[in-house]
Amino acid sequence: MNLKILKPQTFLLIFLAVIFFSCSSEDIVGPNNIIEYSQIDFDAAWSSSGSMIAFSHNDLEFDLSGIYTMDSSGNNKVQRVFGNASNPDWSPLDTAIIYEQGEAIMILNLASGISRRFASGKGIGKASWNKVNGKIAWVYDNFLYVSDPDGTNFIVVNVHCSWSDWSPDGRYLYYFQPLSLSGGVRGGDALVRCDLQNLSNTLIRNFSSDNYLDNSHLTVSNTNIFFSSSFGDGSSYVYGFNQSTYVFAKIVIELSFSPSIDPISNRLLYTNRTRGDGRLWILETNGSFRKLTY
Repeated sequence: MNLKILKPQTFLLIFLAVIFFSCSSEDIVGPNNIIEYSQIDFDAAWSSSGSMIAFSHNDLEFDLSGIYTMDSSGNNKVQRVFGNASNPDWSPLDTAIIYEQGEAIMILNLASGISRRFASGKGIGKASWNKVNGKIAWVYDNFLYVSDPDGTNFIVVNVHCSWSDWSPDGRYLYYFQPLSLSGGVRGGDALVRCDLQNLSNTLIRNFSSDNYLDNSHLTVSNTNIFFSSSFGDGSSYVYGFNQSTYVFAKIVIELSFSPSIDPISNRLLYTNRTRGDGRLWILETNGSFRKLTY
């Protein structure tokens, strides 16, 4: 795979020479001095307005695990869902959140605090809400589906699919299809774009190599596409791909995971995995990195 390290001001004015400093108070040193997590925040998602954040929190204290919301400064944090829940995404008007729990996709009404079942089945998940027309994309049994929030106007996009995200204009659905190397070994993913106006699928690019495991948390902002790539050694990093210039680069040089781009401000939200920190950071449009305090 050809990887390029981005130069400053070439791609969202990102400075790749920044060194992260993470708080060590949350670290647990396990066997062989390997740092583990006592808690971690992940699957962060910007609200449609760009003013709020939803994220999953995994804690050694089970009652604290769940889905939270807060503003982009880290204030007004509220636990919305209790227990093991993941992959939240916002409705177009920021009045509801879709998420995974158990073997079901649920929709939470933020005003009432009541969740309803959207769909269920083994392996179901990875829902993405179209911020323009309200359509919902999700994966079940390796098929990628799209429907209205009430389950009507149901269509099948493709098979052998994983993570997906919508273009800001609501027309295109981007998604990954797993790639296999010789012997059937997983070796990355193909990035595909579906035009919902005519249901045509276009291969954008393959992201694969011998040491790739998979790509996840696809997030789209106009011509820029971001995702996290995981490798066989357990590491993961946030990468970016520009559809216009075809530049593919590591956006965060330290261990990082589950990015989410705000298409309004182009701020990039992600999980910092350095030294067991496991907390949310924001890459600002001026290239500075900011750890959220909450």
